Amino acid sequence: MNLASIKQKATGLGIAADKAAKMSKADLIKAIQTAEGHSACFASKTGGCQYTGCCWMADCYAEASRRTGKGRSVRAM
Repeated sequence: MNLASIKQKATGLGIAADKAAKMSKADLIKAIQTAEGHSACFASKTGGCQYTGCCWMADCYAEASRRTGKGRSVRAM
């Protein structure tokens, strides 16, 4: 999902637009996860996540791999 769409989703959940504009993509997604009542776990695992229906999964694994330097390709389940 692109950053503009993520920001739109965040503001729709009541996250202030000015606050959202200052957040990184990962932090913004975590704020959305929290606002939706989910665990703020974005980019915390490179695989094996129990939330197989998560709309962030592909971006999540890619970001987690980038952060850990594993660089493996992960596709959405």
